[in-house]
Amino acid sequence: MSLINAKNFFLLVISIVVIVLSTLFAQFYSEQATVSLVTVVIYTAVIIIAAMTTWLIAQKIFPDKSSSVGSETITVEELFDYTHDPVTNLPTSQQALKTFNSAIK
Repeated sequence: MSLINAKNFFLLVISIVVIVLSTLFAQFYSEQATVSLVTVVIYTAVIIIAAMTTWLIAQKIFPDKSSSVGSETITVEELFDYTHDPVTNLPTSQQALKTFNSAIK
């Protein structure tokens, strides 16, 4: 199972749990007690807190791989050494072609 499928499955299971709990909450209050504004506000707050906690847990369990790619930084000297020939101090052919193509466009 790929990472994306595992994350989606995890969030689907959490969503089903929230729906089941909502149904049980509605069933309990329709049979046992009256629904007041305070209970609705508390229930809504609990659902929001549970959703935020689930989102944070999902971020910890399934880290985003794209944020770690390209995190290396290079210095100006390394960039200059990469784009210029060390013997002639002229741009490399790859860098020259890239500059030429960008100038044409």
